[in-house]
Amino acid sequence: MMNWEVMTEADKQEKVNAICNDFYSRGIRFSIADVRDKLPDVSSRSTAQRFVAKWREAAQEQQTKLMQNGMSDDFNKALAQEIYRLTKTVENSQKELVDQARAHSQEAIADLSKIESQLDESEALNKELQQQVAKLESELALIRQESQSALEKQAETHVAVEQELRKQLEAEKQTNTANQATIENLRNDYAKAQVKLESNQETVDNLREQLSMVQTKHEAQAHDLAQAKETNASQRATIKENERLIEKLERSWQDAQAATATVKDELVLANKRAEERKWELDSTKQSLEATNKVYAELRQSLNEMKHPPQSTT
Repeated sequence: MMNWEVMTEADKQEKVNAICNDFYSRGIRFSIADVRDKLPDVSSRSTAQRFVAKWREAAQEQQTKLMQNGMSDDFNKALAQEIYRLTKTVENSQKELVDQARAHSQEAIADLSKIESQLDESEALNKELQQQVAKLESELALIRQESQSALEKQAETHVAVEQELRKQLEAEKQTNTANQATIENLRNDYAKAQVKLESNQETVDNLREQLSMVQTKHEAQAHDLAQAKETNASQRATIKENERLIEKLERSWQDAQAATATVKDELVLANKRAEERKWELDSTKQSLEATNKVYAELRQSLNEMKHPPQSTT
């Protein structure tokens, strides 16, 4: 079966004519609704009414032609009866149309009332929305004012913090400069201590060399003195002189020993001072590194204060 939507106007009229002729041939009084029930693809009453009206016009025209041409009395009687039946059918159809028109009118009035009610509701909702918009705009203005005040306070705080950080940075720079000077002095002292330590080492080596020479000389003199005592007792005066020389040499030996001990003590003290200077230098280096770290953190904080993150409010 062909779909109603793809049929031509002539095919649609032919289909409606076939339905109406079937009702008519069986003597059934039919309405627009009856015809529409035979057309499942048609949902509009006006569409079915248009094609049924054309069928009725064609049937009326055909009856008129038959009346004009003249027929027998029996035929005219039968025709009159049929016309009467058709007239009743038309009257009933018109009555049905009037009833349907009234029903449509009542439905339209109900729909209009419903639309008016919806319009009133829409206007009330629109008014409520306008009030809410006004309230939100007022709240937004208040929020903007509070945000502006907060931003101004934050800017003042940033300025104060920046000034304080600048002061701390300047103080750290001065401290860093002082530490640099202290480190340089410690380096100079350490270099001097190294030089002094090297000089003391040379002195110790010289004293050790002199002591070795004195010991060698003393041993030679002691050997000579022993030989002199064995070979010539008459040389006592010489021996006494040699004894005095020996005593002098012994005193020189003792003095050399004392000098050596003093040099050793000075060497130990110099090494101790060098270690202390080295420890102070290491401590100062650590302090300088900590100061540089604080200086870097302060510089980073200062940069963040200069370029604060943008607010997304």
